[in-house]
Amino acid sequence: MTDGKRKLSKKDWIFICLFLGVLAAFHMAILPGQRDDIWFSEILDKYGALEYLGIRYQNWTSRLLPELTLIFFTRHLLLWKLVNYFVCLLLAYETLKLTETGNLAVGFLSLLVFPLWYMFETGWGTTFMCYIWPLAVGLFVLSVVKDVSNGRGVPVWKEIFAGLCLLYAVSTEQIAVVFFCVFAFACLESFRRSDRHLRVLTCIYMVETLGMMVFALTCPGNSARTVAETANHMPEFVDLSLVDKVVLGVNSAFSFLAGGDMTPFFFCGVLFLVALYEGKKIGVVSALLGGLYHGLIFAGNFLHRNIPIPQELDNVTAYGFFAWNVLFVLVVLVTLFLVAEDLWQGLFLVVLYGTGFLSRAMMGFSPTCFISGHRTFTFFDTALLIIGLLLIRKTKVFGTSEDAKKNRIFRILLYIGISALALFETVYVCQFLKG
Repeated sequence: MTDGKRKLSKKDWIFICLFLGVLAAFHMAILPGQRDDIWFSEILDKYGALEYLGIRYQNWTSRLLPELTLIFFTRHLLLWKLVNYFVCLLLAYETLKLTETGNLAVGFLSLLVFPLWYMFETGWGTTFMCYIWPLAVGLFVLSVVKDVSNGRGVPVWKEIFAGLCLLYAVSTEQIAVVFFCVFAFACLESFRRSDRHLRVLTCIYMVETLGMMVFALTCPGNSARTVAETANHMPEFVDLSLVDKVVLGVNSAFSFLAGGDMTPFFFCGVLFLVALYEGKKIGVVSALLGGLYHGLIFAGNFLHRNIPIPQELDNVTAYGFFAWNVLFVLVVLVTLFLVAEDLWQGLFLVVLYGTGFLSRAMMGFSPTCFISGHRTFTFFDTALLIIGLLLIRKTKVFGTSEDAKKNRIFRILLYIGISALALFETVYVCQFLKG
């Protein structure tokens, strides 16, 4: 899947069919049309589509394009299941294409680690359309940028189409933050390589993304929603300082690590194996400590002894936890930079992890932080999966090598570890299938 021309092997087809089958079984088993799905499905009985979007813009949200899909597809759930299946396939395809994952066995097993179960939190249809659909479309846009960066012939119509798709993707504020940083990195790369085509394209996409961010910041509905949700869910939010909100966002990004989210363990496990394979001691130590740290949080939440989160911001423990979390993130960023194959890949991994984490930490500036649920980890989890796949590809362990025995041991450990995590997630999601 690196260039679209490689002939698929029998093993490739086995894992393609496995992934298609698991995804199909999931879609046949889930029961949309509950919670927020019900509310959105009834809107067109009261308002016209444009009238409804105008009301939402004035009173609730700037995410008008995702809302347009919501009010249509929640009325046609069988059609939604069919479209959602192909959107998930688009997400999988673009992830493997962006990471140039040639080994489809590892690629599809890694994708099964993604915790789809938290899409049930406000209704399967609503959450998928608010989080997965913009993300899948956004990855398509990134794929176009990568093709341009690699000098592949991209027709103008596809660049324009990607620009239109980007409007949909960055309607979600979390995606807008991440994508703006990625486009900025690609633009910087274009100056380094004197690539005018890439520079013009990324500048256009940056301006477009920035425009949507300004649109969100100036939307009267977003301000009205903040007031309403602050009163309903977190009245103390109005008294929080800027520092308090930063502490809230960073600490909640770790405190809310759910027992069913195996993505951090995937990331730490891959980092450990890659660092061990390449003899990077700092990566081995960092990955082990990261796995232990996430394990302690996992165990604490599993035993219902939640790690302190700063509702009481005068608590010394909360600030100590914040300092530790910041140190942990910095260690991960340094480690990624040092284990990368070159300077620019190191910078890209740092940007990807940093912006993924930022997309979750920014929830500290939202009064709905504690009721938004685990679905707010969608973009951070995706960043961890992409980084993991990039690190695996970097080792070239699935190609020819003189050290065949070492490669064989590495592959076995990788398959066992990822398969175990994928199996856990697949079983765990079964608890939520009916909503």
